[in-house]
Amino acid sequence: MKTSASVAVLAMAFTAILGLSACDDQSKSTATSNQSSADTASKLANSAKLNDYVLAYNDLIGDSGLLAQYQAYQNANISKSATSDNITEVSKGSLERSADKLKTVRGAKGDAPTELDTAADKLISALGQVVPRLSGLDVYYTSKAYMEDGLARGKREDPLMLADFQAAAAALEEFHQQLQKELDRREQAELAKIKERGDMPVYQTRLALSQARQLVNLFNSSEDPSKPALQGQIDAKIVELEKTLEDQRAALAKAKQDGGNSPNTPLLDGINTFLTGMVGDFRQIKQDPTPDKYQLIITRFNGAIEMFNSVR
Repeated sequence: MKTSASVAVLAMAFTAILGLSACDDQSKSTATSNQSSADTASKLANSAKLNDYVLAYNDLIGDSGLLAQYQAYQNANISKSATSDNITEVSKGSLERSADKLKTVRGAKGDAPTELDTAADKLISALGQVVPRLSGLDVYYTSKAYMEDGLARGKREDPLMLADFQAAAAALEEFHQQLQKELDRREQAELAKIKERGDMPVYQTRLALSQARQLVNLFNSSEDPSKPALQGQIDAKIVELEKTLEDQRAALAKAKQDGGNSPNTPLLDGINTFLTGMVGDFRQIKQDPTPDKYQLIITRFNGAIEMFNSVR
């Protein structure tokens, strides 16, 4: 994973579909109904914990999270710094708050996969090394105490701080892999459930969001997305996404013709607009790969996710 703050933001876990229950048949027995309600409650609890894990992860890769502070610390280049330097890069940022959020999620109810909880435990342990050391160094550099001791503490703790950051970044990547595995599993289950229900506008929208996430992850899988092999994969994924967005527009038009507008219609239209804009952003990046254009992709993608979380 890149250590810059511009890493791909993981898709927020989708909550709308898992909350739906197929218990509309009034002829079912009370026992069956009660069991179904219990199953639905369990799914919602599990979904909530997974969503919160995603939010905690997004905090850790955010502008003042683990990776951002790691990059800033590396940029400070303490081993080659002098007492006369104005060292301003070292900061704990929001890392303490982010670590506390992850601890809270880990302790919440919900049957997250064992591998995911284990990865969270490893990450919490690694952050437990980073946060106190970085917090102390934050005060040390902010107060310019290094000018009094000739940077002795800074030089002494520098290799330890770098090792702590490296271990935490590795633990974060392991957590990311386990989280993504569970999101992929749930994504496929949601798609199958929506398709079985026959709601094609929502199905095509959900599929488009899945493909958009894959596109963002693919783009972020290399330090150099312009490599021919990777660019070919990105181009192919763009074609796939555009076809799904076209199918979604057609499904929406048919639904409107058959039964008029539903409460979901403005949301689904808005998601299509966000993702179509994303496709345009990717094509612009191909011509002019600047960080601000990539950030716009993330902004559009997260906007589409937030809209979908309101779909019912």
